Amino acid sequence: MLRLMIEKLEAIKLSIVKNGAFDYKSQDARLVALESIQVLLSSTGMWINAFNSLANFCTQNDRLNEKLFLHSLGSGLTIDQTELVMLDQIRLAQITLILFKIEKLFWNVLNHLNMLPKGNPGFYKLTTKILEVSNILDDELKNAPIALSHIRNSLHNNGIHCKEDFEFTTMTDRYHFLKNEIVRCASWPQLLKLLDLNVDLLGKILQSEKILGIKGLIADQFSKLAEIQENSSF
Repeated sequence: MLRLMIEKLEAIKLSIVKNGAFDYKSQDARLVALESIQVLLSSTGMWINAFNSLANFCTQNDRLNEKLFLHSLGSGLTIDQTELVMLDQIRLAQITLILFKIEKLFWNVLNHLNMLPKGNPGFYKLTTKILEVSNILDDELKNAPIALSHIRNSLHNNGIHCKEDFEFTTMTDRYHFLKNEIVRCASWPQLLKLLDLNVDLLGKILQSEKILGIKGLIADQFSKLAEIQENSSF
């Protein structure tokens, strides 16, 4: 599924370039965000592959040499504990980092259109506004970024959802957040499905009439700042 999401993001990028007055390597905020998400998804896949490859290397005659495997990782835990610690870190970090990219993408697009909500809008206000601008009506897609943000926000509270109850269902999954209770809808399969929905949503937003009609570059202020600092460093 990771590879499929990366390919979907690539198709969105190519569509943006085809309809824009800039090339594939331009520092357009849309391209910068989508490529960053591709890199994060690729990184997740590589870490999982590395973990599985080491396990295969430490397996002989269909039997895992647990001592060698744990020693190679520098782990003093059991196999199950090691897997939980390593892969949970990847799973939860992926949520946080990808959500940062989505939030900044929404901010950059709305800023370019002079349609930023007043004040210092957070993720929810940015998402609500860009869904309105791009005329997204599909409830499943509209709720996907909100569910992702609830999972991310629960990390501030040891996995507990502290806001009002929130729920939405897909064809295969149910995402249910109960106030003051532990989030129980962030397993690997559920998270991957949720990320895939968010990728589909990004495609709908960025290929909507108003946003795809932006022919010039959308500035990414922090990408430009980083480029300036890198070029001036010594």
